[in-house]
Amino acid sequence: MRLSDFEREIVRAAVARRLGPRSRALLFGSRVDDNRRGGDIDLLVDIPDAPDDPFTAALQLENEAMRGL
Repeated sequence: MRLSDFEREIVRAAVARRLGPRSRALLFGSRVDDNRRGGDIDLLVDIPDAPDDPFTAALQLENEAMRGL
């Protein structure tokens, strides 16, 4: 996995704050392969308690994670 401990913690904290403590983010795509280079961060987010406005929640999550990274 090509994310640092710091980056993983930023994502986990942002997901918990924006989408609830029972939500979790799963990394997929090129960042999972240690032999590849570059690439964006692809996340699948499991949200047991769906937000009232998922679009706004997704934008807020992205914004918070990007500011933290």
